[in-house]
Amino acid sequence: MLIVEIGYHEEQGRPLTIKGLLLLELGAPATVRRRLQRLVDMGLVHKRPVSHDRRICHLEVDPATRVRFAKYLKLILRL
Repeated sequence: MLIVEIGYHEEQGRPLTIKGLLLLELGAPATVRRRLQRLVDMGLVHKRPVSHDRRICHLEVDPATRVRFAKYLKLILRL
């Protein structure tokens, strides 16, 4: 799941770039880009330009999405 990888790297203090996401080989590059764009269009993930190099974007999970995932995790852990 793309959003899980993006969130994990963000929590580790090393936010993913689009290239970094592609290097994880989670699927074909075109498929990963298409799925990422769908997450961005839905507002679940944001692309944030890096101040020192506008060509690079860090990927960030939307705070509301992060809260939803935390709730789901609590429910899963109860099982």
